[in-house]
Parts: sequence; C-alpha cells; structure tokens
Amino acid sequence: ESEALENVRNVSHVMFTEDFVAGVRELNRKTGLHLEPIHTRKTGYKAEISDAGMARLREKLSEEYDFIEKVKSSLPR
Repeated sequence: ESEALENVRNVSHVMFTEDFVAGVRELNRKTGLHLEPIHTRKTGYKAEISDAGMARLREKLSEEYDFIEKVKSSLPR
C-alpha cells in the first residue's frame, strides 16, 4: 500500500473534477458551509486526440490512473 493512498484515506473529503458540483454539495453537507461551485477555468475547447494518442497517454499515465482507481475504490459508498 502506498503512502499516498494512506494519506488520502486520512482526509475527511475527497472529490473529483468529473463530479465537481456533487463534491461541493457533499462538502457543504459535511461542513455546514454554503459554497457555490464556480467554473472559472472552464473552456469550450475540445482537443482531438487519436485513438493511438489516447492509448499512448494512458500508458504513460498508467500509474496515475491506477492511483485514482485505488482512491475511488477505497472511499466509503
């Protein structure tokens, strides 16, 4: 087990960009705060990446993808 995964397990809230709004809502519920999700750096640009390019990126970032999956699977449901 990695030190990074152990550290993630010791924080009180984890959220992911793909579920940003839901993450902010859950943080508000846990803390009693009234934060509003703001997308200040959101862009309409969509990069076109070939299948081969995506495969290469996934390979180069495989450790990061594995870590994210471990984090997600270790969170309480």
